[in-house]
Amino acid sequence: MSHLIRRDAGMDVLLHVSCRDRNAIGLQSELLGAHTLGVLNILAVTGDPTSVGDYPFAKGVFELDSIGLSRMVTQLNKGRDLTGRDLDEPTHFLLGVAVNPTSPNLDLEYDRFKQKLDAGAQFAFTQPLFDPRTLEEFLNRISSYSKIPIFVGIMPLRSSKHAEFIHNEIPDMFVPQDIRDRMKGAGTEGAKVGVEIAQKFLLDTKAMVQGCYLMPPFNKFDMAIDVMKVLDREPLTN
Repeated sequence: MSHLIRRDAGMDVLLHVSCRDRNAIGLQSELLGAHTLGVLNILAVTGDPTSVGDYPFAKGVFELDSIGLSRMVTQLNKGRDLTGRDLDEPTHFLLGVAVNPTSPNLDLEYDRFKQKLDAGAQFAFTQPLFDPRTLEEFLNRISSYSKIPIFVGIMPLRSSKHAEFIHNEIPDMFVPQDIRDRMKGAGTEGAKVGVEIAQKFLLDTKAMVQGCYLMPPFNKFDMAIDVMKVLDREPLTN
């Protein structure tokens, strides 16, 4: 799909590679195939357990985690496969990783983030965040050892039900109480208020990070466009 988007839409893509779905040999094969097709931007993730997805009966693989996958990508970029044998030529992947500043076990999260940096991470995407203070605390904590670009996740909320689901049902996601209260008070105007909250978060955090990515809910891509319209009034300088 990444190849088809590049070919037919003429825009670059970021391929999410999940350790849930393939063993080490399969992951390496997928990476080499992607590289051959010109897909060079990789986001290496462990992957959510299948129990929280649309196919709860499926079994996850998880032979590697995101740290191991990052090491594999870095090794391919050095011209060696996962056994250490030389490739005909090195790959040229740009390696991204995920990080969650709202993890319930922040010590473990920061330790894993350091390991991802050691494994060769070149940029990082945060989980969708809603409180600028959470992002600021995260950036302060990593400032002494991380110099890679950070892209903050922004998810416009669609309704009070959506906000409560994200907070209560999605592992390691956090929506502050004041935002959930505001969404509850929005009633039928939930999507409009959700966009306004996301716009304010974007403006409040744009100077802290090197970029953002938007995750519109339920394929409501127009909400992502609406969030970005705030930049017409205050252009993004980073």
